[in-house]
Amino acid sequence: MFIKNRIAIAVVAALCGVSAAAQAETLTDFFKQSKIGGQIRSYYFSRDYGAAGPNQNAFSLGGILNVQTAPFLGGFGVGVSFYTANALGANNLSGAAQGYPHLDPTLMGPRQSINALGQAYIQYALPKVLLVRAGDQVINTPWVNNSDSRLLPATYQGVFPKFLRILTGTSTACASSAGRAVRRRAITGITSTTRPPLMATPCMVVLVHR
Repeated sequence: MFIKNRIAIAVVAALCGVSAAAQAETLTDFFKQSKIGGQIRSYYFSRDYGAAGPNQNAFSLGGILNVQTAPFLGGFGVGVSFYTANALGANNLSGAAQGYPHLDPTLMGPRQSINALGQAYIQYALPKVLLVRAGDQVINTPWVNNSDSRLLPATYQGVFPKFLRILTGTSTACASSAGRAVRRRAITGITSTTRPPLMATPCMVVLVHR
């Protein structure tokens, strides 16, 4: 079911990108405002159990490719991320019947390769005011995070709203709670020549389905 949802979101993202390009002043402007980036990662993990053995090892080489479209229709955008991890035949996969006793399974299990559409989301953003993102995405809050301690981060399927309140005078806590997780506030000071200092308090509410 999750795979079908990811494919559907990816198709919608592609169609939205075509529509956005058509509405931009020029196709060149649309591509200039879009963002493409990524990372190349390599990970080697070893557990030495000494005489209690056997020791466990795992290696993987891979990376992440991120694509974020330019905003269109007043603030809409789409994003996709491709994840890949490859053992390159370096892992000891002997003893399958015993559960691969020489392999550390936390890196990428007994597979030789992992290729997946890690992120596929649609979002609406008003700069410094509001962000709403729906689909498969990386979420990083104290309650739900990307668990990025191995080669590839964890992603979640859900809705992620983030809004920014502007408060005058003394800052107060912003703690909305709904669904599975709420991020703690982060306060940034903003100064004004005609008003008292303002406090910007971002509030994040996460609704996830795993």
